[in-house]
Amino acid sequence: LAELMLRCRVPSMSMGRFSKRAFEKCLRRGRGLDFMTELRGHGALTYTGVDLGHTKKPGADYTVIITALAYPDGGDRQIIDIRSGRWNGTEIRDEVVKVKEAFHSNVFVESNGGQQLLIDVINEIEAVRPHHTGRNKHDIVNGVESLALEMDQGRWILPCSENEVPSEEVGKLIKGCMRYDPSKPAEHTDDWLMALWILREGMRTSLAANLGGGFALPGRHEMHGLMDR
Repeated sequence: LAELMLRCRVPSMSMGRFSKRAFEKCLRRGRGLDFMTELRGHGALTYTGVDLGHTKKPGADYTVIITALAYPDGGDRQIIDIRSGRWNGTEIRDEVVKVKEAFHSNVFVESNGGQQLLIDVINEIEAVRPHHTGRNKHDIVNGVESLALEMDQGRWILPCSENEVPSEEVGKLIKGCMRYDPSKPAEHTDDWLMALWILREGMRTSLAANLGGGFALPGRHEMHGLMDR
């Protein structure tokens, strides 16, 4: 804001809630990791967030499905799969089924308005949990902006090459986060960012409800035994 007032410039994206430096931390932690194609065991806790698009028309919103694995301390989260497309209802259902079969994840789907009908279609095949997006999206503690703090803390592990170059889908997620402007709450929030936030909220509320239950997850050095890369 100061730069805008004093120099009459439009602020760069780095002045937003999400910073380039934060993503560099997360990419550094994921250096040399790939997306997973499946989890071979059922001991890990995995969560999937689905931001729904409704139509295949050019220019329509994408449906984005992001899956992450929760580490035992409840703090670190590793992105293990991102897929997106302008799919129809049947195609969305099929993609959700593939994710459930591959990762045994808890799936949380955006449930605003007419999207409930699509959730009902998915539920005919696989059980999913609706996530209602309302004012909670702008909640000061757990809203979309809170993801920026988690990124800055390096809590998200983003898979990338040894040179820390992200894949196309991870790149879309980063760009979507960097475009987020909290000063425009009515503006459409990027589909990749929304899918990540729905995932995180599903993870947060689930872990909070099961505190003390205990679960075990191998450390990073043992991950190769869990995945087919």
